[in-house]
Amino acid sequence: GAAFVTYFKNGDRKFIFHINHTPAVAAKAPENTDDFNDTKYFHVMGCSLMASVEFGKEVVKTMHLLKEKGAKVSFDPNVRLEMLKDPEAMEIVKQVYKESNIFMPGVSELKMIWKKQFEKYSRITKIWNFSF
Repeated sequence: GAAFVTYFKNGDRKFIFHINHTPAVAAKAPENTDDFNDTKYFHVMGCSLMASVEFGKEVVKTMHLLKEKGAKVSFDPNVRLEMLKDPEAMEIVKQVYKESNIFMPGVSELKMIWKKQFEKYSRITKIWNFSF
């Protein structure tokens, strides 16, 4: 796969991805997890969940297999709107979020996932002169 990014003077970025239908999303969940007995953490990047719905489902299967063996899940949502073409992709992102032990979002992901709660807390942070 390949990704291209354009940077704008105001700090915004725009991405173009070419990942779906490439070897980058061809991996499947392991059939035998014996080699993963000592796995302590499984890290998931949200952009991998959005690369293709089928690949996202394989990541989720792997996550469940490793959680059953005691691994903790860390999750960086890394949501890229350019990759959210299928509504099911966001449902997969939410599923991993709900199962994660360590959540490492950026402000944009917080706004997307917790829009109403974020608006409430952003008002509180303004009172305390704290900004995200």
